[in-house]
Amino acid sequence: MSTAGAGRSRWTASACAAHADRTAAGFSCCPPSATAVGITLASREISAKTNEIPEFAPLLDQIDDADLAGTVVTADAPPAPHDHATYLHERGAHYLLTIKNNQRGQARQLHALLWKKIPVIHRDDDRGHGRHEQRLVQVVTVDGLPCPHAAQVPRIQRRHRLHGAKKWSSETVHAITDLPAEQARAAEIAS
Repeated sequence: MSTAGAGRSRWTASACAAHADRTAAGFSCCPPSATAVGITLASREISAKTNEIPEFAPLLDQIDDADLAGTVVTADAPPAPHDHATYLHERGAHYLLTIKNNQRGQARQLHALLWKKIPVIHRDDDRGHGRHEQRLVQVVTVDGLPCPHAAQVPRIQRRHRLHGAKKWSSETVHAITDLPAEQARAAEIAS
């Protein structure tokens, strides 16, 4: 989402290079294993008198079912993940939704999983531009989450520090996806 004037914002639909003819987005949307490049497929202005929640479906309604089906829509902390997941499933699309503290109940449920017993299954180490960055990914298969058809919960720990610094800054992000492990590998989730 980007700002589009005083008191307004805009949803943008982006596509992926690998399958530009088969992709669509609510924010970013790719077939499994594709990399986003930001091709705009749809856009919708949001007035100052509303918010993004009711605009999610109308944005994606601009995209044909055949183009949306089979894609993976990613959304950063959507305010209504259950509704968004239901809508996407009905349209034949998959989802990867980050869950942050704007969804306190779901965030607490994801934080409470036994992460200390779940191994790190992917690690990225990157050095460049005067920084050292790490991403540690854990993924657990789940049942019973209040998000329809949820199959996995990824946890990504991002750590970074300036070269020569001893202290790391870190952020932990949880997400929910309906993709099974064979369709959403840890390295793909981390990117």
